[in-house]
Amino acid sequence: MQRINCFSRFMAAIFFLLCFVPSVFSATIDVMVVFDSTAKSWVDSNGGMNIFAVDTVARMNQATANSNVNLTFRLVYAAEVSYTHINMSLDLSRLQAGSGNLSAVHSWRNTFGADLVVMLVDTGSASGTVGMGYMLTTYSGEPDYAFSVSAIRSVDISHTMTHEIGHNLGCDHSKFQKSDPGPNTYLNTYSAGWYFTGTNGIPYNTIMAYSSDGYGNIYVEAPLFSTPLESYEGKVAGDTADGDNSRNIRETMDIVAAYLPSTISDPDQFNFIDQTDVALNTVVTSNEITVSGLNAATIIYISGGTYSINSGSYKSTSDTVNNGDIVTVRITSSGNYSTTKSAILTIGGVSDTFSVTTQAALPDTVPAQFTFTDKTGVALNTTVISNAITVSGINAAASISIIDGMYSINGGLYTNDVGTVNNGDAVTIQLASSGNYSTKTEATLTIGGVSDTFSVTTQAVPASGGSGGGGGGCFIATAAFGSALAGQVEILRQLRDRYLLTNAFGRKFVAWYYRIGPGAASYIEGKPLAKAAVRVALYPLIGFSLLLINGILPYLFLTGFILFFIFKLRKSFVT
Repeated sequence: MQRINCFSRFMAAIFFLLCFVPSVFSATIDVMVVFDSTAKSWVDSNGGMNIFAVDTVARMNQATANSNVNLTFRLVYAAEVSYTHINMSLDLSRLQAGSGNLSAVHSWRNTFGADLVVMLVDTGSASGTVGMGYMLTTYSGEPDYAFSVSAIRSVDISHTMTHEIGHNLGCDHSKFQKSDPGPNTYLNTYSAGWYFTGTNGIPYNTIMAYSSDGYGNIYVEAPLFSTPLESYEGKVAGDTADGDNSRNIRETMDIVAAYLPSTISDPDQFNFIDQTDVALNTVVTSNEITVSGLNAATIIYISGGTYSINSGSYKSTSDTVNNGDIVTVRITSSGNYSTTKSAILTIGGVSDTFSVTTQAALPDTVPAQFTFTDKTGVALNTTVISNAITVSGINAAASISIIDGMYSINGGLYTNDVGTVNNGDAVTIQLASSGNYSTKTEATLTIGGVSDTFSVTTQAVPASGGSGGGGGGCFIATAAFGSALAGQVEILRQLRDRYLLTNAFGRKFVAWYYRIGPGAASYIEGKPLAKAAVRVALYPLIGFSLLLINGILPYLFLTGFILFFIFKLRKSFVT
């Protein structure tokens, strides 16, 4: 009885390990991907064979990781085969039989030890019948039927290739779909896909379940195999009895991984030295790496560049390398500054990335021309702000300076100190208008050697006369309006413009006159006697102004001085 109890505990432990600790088991399945002529034509415009094959195998590995299945798919070879797609069923049977040119696929399979073989074809669509694969029906394994065919356009956007390889591992469709429902009863009753609705309200199908169940329901593909041990979007992605393809894979992966002896060995890790500060659009060759740690020829392929073996020609297609071979990688650097381009070289299952980064852009501190809009008719002694200009065309800080004014950057304080600006900064100028009429003041702003001048011109002297109103508020014009003196007022205007407004004292006098003039004009308006008195007083001023304007006054002063001197001299003689 004690022996029976011990045996029961032992079997319980084994059952626990099998069912609840699946991650302790691992396997590596070697995969070969071949492209028929139609798929090769399509893939040449979509990244190339090697990149596409690497990406699809990486997606398969992500699916097993998501499913908590410790299975690694390893790409051992990718090549074009001389065959053209006819239909999925015929393609698959010919691939399995090695008919015609497809016999090369079987030869490659043996050379590279591929447990599973996938052929990609282009059906012209990503929908419809997009894949077929032989179903594993015995735990003894079926290496002669480890083949599948997939439509490359569908593989590009979904887990179609993963789905067909799932059949090679004994996985089947959902029990709840109308067409070709699972499970694979040759092996068990739980090898079926699963449908579920996430907490986000979206209906999902696992990889082996159709996205349309045939009953009018459409689902979104979840990137994992059905399993009751994992959740996706908040819901369990399988069922112990009705949807556990992950368990099925754990039970068959060692069988499939042993189909062919592995001929691919992994080399020691190799390392490329990244390069920086490289000129634009330049072909850059990596440091040499020497392949070591191999015991047989191993596949080599690259994505994002080209490689050379033992100083041979550079190529992007897959090949094989041997221990001791010397490999270099070549990349053409970007046409943009501070931009990195990379190439990933893979030998067996070991990879390294060679990166090339272009130099930083040379400093450009000369901006595009900027323009300030000059202002006219501005009031005297007024602070004027220019329009804002936006600095453009530079990639580094540029110097800014100003002559006869102040500037502000991005609404900051105004200053006349030398400073710096950056691309996109907004700059304005502050300038005080003149205290004189019709006078221009200027400020010149310079950024990185490019300049523009902002000018402010004060208003013209206000008109002192008018029409029909008796002088328009000017005291002198009001007194002279309608009299013989009216035409002589222009002489006084010339006196103002030529002699008074040209000096500080005269400008103050004119300003004082215009302050009191309107009041005095209003007082004499309608008073003929007052106007007459003003006109009498103006005649001497007009005469004086006329002499001054015509340049006679200095001579009169000189003549008067001479006469005064003669008079004094004569008086002294008489005395």
